[in-house]
Amino acid sequence: MSTVRDFIIFTVDTRLYALPVDQVERINTLCELTLLSNAPSYVEGLISYQNHAIKVINLHNLIGTHNLCDPSDIKIATKKMIIYKGNEDLFALQVDTIEDIVQVENQAIKHYSNDVKVSPFMDTEGILEYKKRLVIVVKSIRIN
Repeated sequence: MSTVRDFIIFTVDTRLYALPVDQVERINTLCELTLLSNAPSYVEGLISYQNHAIKVINLHNLIGTHNLCDPSDIKIATKKMIIYKGNEDLFALQVDTIEDIVQVENQAIKHYSNDVKVSPFMDTEGILEYKKRLVIVVKSIRIN
């Protein structure tokens, strides 16, 4: 019997990613940030979330995709934040769009035979097909 999992499919530049729903606390529209001086290039700033200050991570900079498309093609009104709850801590991921929330059978994911990294900060487990496009399935994201 195949296991079914829920994923949020989102875009960063021209790429599609699938993040397990159980790693998502909430989805928000991009809001006003408090900027941090001397922060790494992938940290956009801080937001207040449930009476805590959490970092907002720019995935374009974190995974090195910021040159794939013209940023002016993406309207600020469509940019979203995924409040991500990983193993280490809680932070917000700035993404371009949320495409869908889907249920995927585990056998539909083409798992990698070797450990493949999109970036040093993102572990992936394979790819799946969504509307005739390939989607990178994210296992975890870390910022430390």
